[in-house]
Amino acid sequence: MEKIEKFKFEDVPHHAILAAATSEPDYEMDRIVIAEDWESYGDYVVIYGGHCSCYDFDETEWSAIKYTKDELVKVLKGWAETGWGVEKLIVPTALVALGETLK
Repeated sequence: MEKIEKFKFEDVPHHAILAAATSEPDYEMDRIVIAEDWESYGDYVVIYGGHCSCYDFDETEWSAIKYTKDELVKVLKGWAETGWGVEKLIVPTALVALGETLK
């Protein structure tokens, strides 16, 4: 696990996106995107985004953490048990895309 400094969402190639989830539209919204490896970062990147008030998607503040596949599977299975909102939403799609199950 490694935090990616100076992360820019616009640098993520569309073909690298494995799964994405967003909370219900509200004054505060959260997003998670999981991207497969691309040459700039490594194995998998979990991208967190959030904003509040009436800002647009473009005003989302993004941060990213790089994981190996094994680390990511462990994180996803933990989210299935104790995660919040968008974390729980992304688990099924991400696990299937990784060829994994909750068991």
